[in-house]
Amino acid sequence: MLAWRSIRSEAAAGPPAGAPHTDMEIEPSVGLIWLLPSPTMIGLLLLVGLAALIPTRRLWQAGLGPRALLTYLAGLIGLACLAVEFRGLERYLAPLAALAWTAPFVLPATLLGRLFGPSPRRPPPRNVTPRG
Repeated sequence: MLAWRSIRSEAAAGPPAGAPHTDMEIEPSVGLIWLLPSPTMIGLLLLVGLAALIPTRRLWQAGLGPRALLTYLAGLIGLACLAVEFRGLERYLAPLAALAWTAPFVLPATLLGRLFGPSPRRPPPRNVTPRG
């Protein structure tokens, strides 16, 4: 399973038996736990991120705003990573991710603009107060 691996500091866990002590070591605070992604997880995120940029560019060409583009990109990457991580939910999440990836290419730009574009703005109210 592609997961995060945790590394405890040597100060909290203590040095391994028979390990030589060097003065060059930086001792972090006691009990500090760092979470590092595995190299496979980093590769997966890069690959999915690059693949998700293709439909995001199509949405950008359709006139969506930056907030909607970022939400779409983060949602698509998150959905794809969840489909890979959780094997039991894969049968539901993988088709949903594929549908979200192909939707910008299938839907016309005018429909995308109406669905996700800015809402029509009203003109500001006119001042009709009589001046005296």
